[in-house]
Amino acid sequence: MPKKTLQGWYNSNDITYSQKEIIKKYGVGDYYPEHELEDFRKIYYWNNILERNISKVEDGRRKELVYQMDFFSTWWNNNLIIVIEGKENDYHLKLIVHEMPYRKNGETKMQEIFEVFFIGWIYPGTLHKAREEAKKAREKLRSDNPIPHGVQSEKLTVSYYDDYNSIVFPIIYGIRGGEKIKRI
Repeated sequence: MPKKTLQGWYNSNDITYSQKEIIKKYGVGDYYPEHELEDFRKIYYWNNILERNISKVEDGRRKELVYQMDFFSTWWNNNLIIVIEGKENDYHLKLIVHEMPYRKNGETKMQEIFEVFFIGWIYPGTLHKAREEAKKAREKLRSDNPIPHGVQSEKLTVSYYDDYNSIVFPIIYGIRGGEKIKRI
């Protein structure tokens, strides 16, 4: 399969202008990088899933720029995405888990599953460092033991948020505000 830029696929009438504009909002430039058409169609497809489900997570607002979406599969799920979003010097890593609804004979056997998990915060940091952390998280999730683990340092705080609309509700690990939870 040939590789072209987003503008190249648009110029050859393989994607529409509206599809091109939707794909661009995920940080894909018109002239860089080159991808197979299937990669761009996947981004467009996932945009529809995100638009349908994101209001459950962030009240329908995209608050930060999405820099990268890594699509991957594991032995326990074929529909995973690690998203890097944020702004310069402040990046968030999120894991999106999605399962399509399952129907048999017109009856819904399993509802659609869409969950977003906060998996990392790079502050202060560079986009390069965020990409490295996303790669480590993807490798860990693809391993035989995909449960992320680590040692809590004494500097790490756990804060509680009672704002249901907050992206960090109900808790966040790190140095951001909120009511600090006492370590026991």
